[in-house]
Amino acid sequence: MKAKPTMTESIPAVTMFGTPTSYAWTTAGGGALIALGSFLPWMSATTIFGSFSKSGLDGGGDGIPTSAFAYANVGAGIWVIWLGAAVVFLGAFIGLGQTRGGQR
Repeated sequence: MKAKPTMTESIPAVTMFGTPTSYAWTTAGGGALIALGSFLPWMSATTIFGSFSKSGLDGGGDGIPTSAFAYANVGAGIWVIWLGAAVVFLGAFIGLGQTRGGQR
């Protein structure tokens, strides 16, 4: 039976299909595309009486909550990307302090 890892052992943050950072980029990119789509026309029709187009923001449509959730999606993806970069920077900073601390 395999023993549980201790706090000093490295546990890679890799899943079967990718890394958390790749998921964060996908989340941020998907949110950006959804936000763009909320401003674009959702329906257009041409009849003998003329043509018209309806976007998600016309008349307080569904584009307003769609864009709000899309911005939250982008923010969540960017936050995870930033948090990962901050953790790496902090780890490097602490590691540098540990190596320099022993040389006094």
